[in-house]
Amino acid sequence: MLLVYPSVNGQQLNGKAGQRTMLELGAAAITVTTQGRVLLDSTLILVSQYHGVSRSSVITEGFDDDFCARYAGWVRTGNVDSIIKVLPGLGGDIQTRVRILLGAWYAYQPGAEHYRMAITELTMAQHEKGIEWAAQAYCLLMKAYYMLGDTARGNAWYLSFLHHPEFSNLAALQAKVRKYAGVFCPFRPGTTGFRLQCLSEALSRYQALKDTGNQVNTLMDIAYLRFAGGDPVGSQQAARQALSLEKAWGFPYTQYTYDLLAFLKIFASQYSEALPLAMECVKATEATHDRLYSAHAYLRVADVVQQLEDVTAATGWYKQALKAAIGTRRDEDLYEVLENLGAKNISLDLSPGAVHTVEDMIAQYPPGSRNESQLAFEALGSAFESARDYPKAREYFMRAWQLEGEASKTRGGMTNTYLIRRLGRINLTLEDWEGSRKFLMMLLSPALAGKVDQEDLSHAYYGMYRVDSACGDFKDAAHWLVQYSDLEDKENFQAQARQLIDMNVKYETLQKEKRLQELRTQKQLYIAGFVFLGFVIVMVYVRYRNNKRTNRQLQALNRQQTVLLEEKEWLVREIHHRVKNNLQIITSLLMSQSEFLTDKNAVNVILESQHRVEAMSLIHQKLYNSRNLSSIDMPDYIGELVDYLRDSFVLSQKVVFDLDIERISLDVSKAIPVGLILNEAITNAFKYAFPHGADDRISIRLFSEGEKTILRVADNGRGLPEDFDAAGSGTFGMTLIRGMAEDLEATIDISGHHGTVIRVSWQTLFRKF
Repeated sequence: MLLVYPSVNGQQLNGKAGQRTMLELGAAAITVTTQGRVLLDSTLILVSQYHGVSRSSVITEGFDDDFCARYAGWVRTGNVDSIIKVLPGLGGDIQTRVRILLGAWYAYQPGAEHYRMAITELTMAQHEKGIEWAAQAYCLLMKAYYMLGDTARGNAWYLSFLHHPEFSNLAALQAKVRKYAGVFCPFRPGTTGFRLQCLSEALSRYQALKDTGNQVNTLMDIAYLRFAGGDPVGSQQAARQALSLEKAWGFPYTQYTYDLLAFLKIFASQYSEALPLAMECVKATEATHDRLYSAHAYLRVADVVQQLEDVTAATGWYKQALKAAIGTRRDEDLYEVLENLGAKNISLDLSPGAVHTVEDMIAQYPPGSRNESQLAFEALGSAFESARDYPKAREYFMRAWQLEGEASKTRGGMTNTYLIRRLGRINLTLEDWEGSRKFLMMLLSPALAGKVDQEDLSHAYYGMYRVDSACGDFKDAAHWLVQYSDLEDKENFQAQARQLIDMNVKYETLQKEKRLQELRTQKQLYIAGFVFLGFVIVMVYVRYRNNKRTNRQLQALNRQQTVLLEEKEWLVREIHHRVKNNLQIITSLLMSQSEFLTDKNAVNVILESQHRVEAMSLIHQKLYNSRNLSSIDMPDYIGELVDYLRDSFVLSQKVVFDLDIERISLDVSKAIPVGLILNEAITNAFKYAFPHGADDRISIRLFSEGEKTILRVADNGRGLPEDFDAAGSGTFGMTLIRGMAEDLEATIDISGHHGTVIRVSWQTLFRKF
């Protein structure tokens, strides 16, 4: 099964730039393929160990070569104690610079205690007189805070770097700080745009510096982020550009780029185009002795070959992937392979002493974390589904789903769409119509728009057709059947084109075989075979021509409607954009006005008004950036609004937020009042509720109850005065809350015995994901 390719090892890379590029590409790829379950600093150590290449090229990036030659030798060995011992005896400037190097070392060591140690060393050294050294300290402080999840302080150091007048001429460090911001800023809802902007600016600067290695790394980071943000086309463009640079540079570690390109073709259901890319990934993996990535590379080929219906070849690749996964001793690799083996019902009989079931394999290599447990449950569910034990399969899939909340956090909020699809299908098989509807509608929700491949969409449309048909809702069933048929027609057209090519290849192969047997085969038989194959080809071609003619007619009928819909969408998007800009202008005016006020109460009034405007602006910003121009994803919106308000108040103690937001989408007319009520409730809690201690807490829930949607905001603060009358209060905040409740046609209840509780409920049409 395996092919033999020329080989290269990590030590043969061309200098520090080549080593750094390989290490960062490998670390990013492992983090992405594990869906964020393993963080970058940890995967960097893994790649370094498997390839036998020191991380010093990454840790000391931008440090002076002469200084590194004298004081950074310990970085290669990791003997940090050796430099700590001599640090007190070093001279003033040298001691400060060694502290910065020590801070860089800790900033790349996984674990909160190491990041805090980095902050300690770098804070003491940030005032270094040498401008480049001080800039390094700023950049590394930003990284350390980002790795601790402290986005606000990380952003503060980033902005301090950008606004430092003496750093402006440091071209390489200006590029580096932007790359660091784009790579290490926590992967959360709302940070993708900021990260892509930073990476785009870093790329332009690396292009001006002609820094090929950093261009390749930055392009791949952009490609990963674009796909995560729902832009597979943009992702492919960036990856293609990275591959061109790698080839021109003679860089051998192209497996990570080829793998992403293969995945993007699979996502678009273009399996014939995915196969050569996946094979190039295997070629580069084997040539560079990349044992860490080999299981994933073989599994990628196996999946593509399986889709192309070559079961025998796929089985061989799956078994090769399993051997490689066991060889790496990484449970993440093993469970990914086992899940595919269970799903495809591939035999595990590899050798006389090998285990023969997924259960035995998992018992031999038990999971060690929640993420590994989720993968193990998925593998078991797939195995039982292949064995037609559907109740048992659903049991394990549901156990995997129960871990999705925690697992999703490690992936930056990304949802396991594959597991959702399996749950939708298994409930459909068991005729649990409502259970199936719940998961199928998740796949069709705006939150997953652009992140679900065509195969998942096809299953979701057909599944909803079956669910609504079984429930007697034939109007909706017809709608889903039309959606399914349209998607299948597109797939069939592409499949017919592939069949025509495959038929020609098979025909030519058969002709060659016939020529070899010409003396032993009667002329009439092979002429008959020729005529038969020619007839088949003609029939396929005629069908292809008929489909093409039909498609042209349908395209002509739909073109005018498509143009009108696109113009309408553009106009609506432009309106949201302009409204957002106008609201931001108002925010800026309020901020400017507050600078000229000396009265503290007046300043507070201006600040509160600014928060109200921002709550509305955030809605129009999300509509402008979303494919859905009429509704708001409330979990994302409330999360960003809470982050904004939390960062706006300077408090002696942090207030803990407990968010329990159902996956509900509200239209603009409902979302704006909800946002303003939340703004007032949170602002009042910050101002009046707390003694500002360690246990200050605000709880926010948005959920459905029957035909009602309910918003509940509670704090554990002082509560309300006994004579407080919510209905008669004349404060602007309470007046605004009552007004927004009227806009929602909602009832509002406010109590304050043990903390303050605001409960708003209304009857509305909402959409659950």
